[in-house]
Amino acid sequence: MTQNEGTSRGVGNKLLFLLVGGGIGAALALLFAPKSGDELRGDIADVTRRGYGTAVDKAKELKERSAEVVSNVKDKANELYLAAADKASTAGDIASNVVSDAKKRFTEGTQGLASDIQEDTKPITGGRKQSAIM
Repeated sequence: MTQNEGTSRGVGNKLLFLLVGGGIGAALALLFAPKSGDELRGDIADVTRRGYGTAVDKAKELKERSAEVVSNVKDKANELYLAAADKASTAGDIASNVVSDAKKRFTEGTQGLASDIQEDTKPITGGRKQSAIM
């Protein structure tokens, strides 16, 4: 769970408790107020409608916020994916270049070694004529 999720959950719980507490307080205030039954029922209905409307508004607001958070998370995840793909591609290119360079140097080294061996196996005359004694 991330910090934002914990904060959103905490705010949602606090908001829920606030609405429930407000509803209970309003209902108790109406019950103990010196009004007739019809007036009391009308007041309770009004408070209930306002509480319901407030709850619906807060739910819509929370839905919009969560949609924004989800969109932001998707955008960040996409950015991270693209950055990682770019880094992986660059690393692949570097590795390919290193392998290609190593192959080239190996080929050059083996060719140089072969030419050195051929030169070492040539007879050395040193500018003298060979005698025919033998």
